[in-house]
Amino acid sequence: SIDPGSYPETVVIDTNDISLIGADSRTCVIDPPGANTTAGLNGIFADSQSGLTIKNLGVTGAYNGIRFENVDRSTVSGDSSSGNGNNGVYLLNGSETVIVSGNLLDTNGLCGIQIDASSGDSIINNSLSGNYSAAIEFTGACNNSRVSSNSVTSNKFDGILLGSGVANVDVTGNVVSGNGE
Repeated sequence: SIDPGSYPETVVIDTNDISLIGADSRTCVIDPPGANTTAGLNGIFADSQSGLTIKNLGVTGAYNGIRFENVDRSTVSGDSSSGNGNNGVYLLNGSETVIVSGNLLDTNGLCGIQIDASSGDSIINNSLSGNYSAAIEFTGACNNSRVSSNSVTSNKFDGILLGSGVANVDVTGNVVSGNGE
């Protein structure tokens, strides 16, 4: 378990089957040094791993709060990812069977959660508000995913956006209101 505190660093995960579990997402916060507009500045980053658990951590001030690239069979839960320059959570390039649940994702510069060219992911019971673009956005070749029981309110543009190339995404039981489009 990670003790409460503010951690001015980027966390890079390069091993399978790792769990990062904080005491509480409000008191255990990763805030990497640098401007949140700096592309490549991630709070938590992993590529090509599997079996990861990110739980009860806060991430702020990064370009992408949590970025998983080609990460499989992993979980992001109970986290807060807010005030990031781009996305709160970004799953891309074949990140499959990732569960993103019970997170607070707000006031990010682009999306609360963006899924790009990844399949079989579950976006469940998250609270997303005040994000600049969409709260939840699927782009590229995404399919066989689920978006359910999320609270999606007051985002500048879209609540839930399924872009071109996206197929078989089950969107059910979400509360969506007050979004720009």
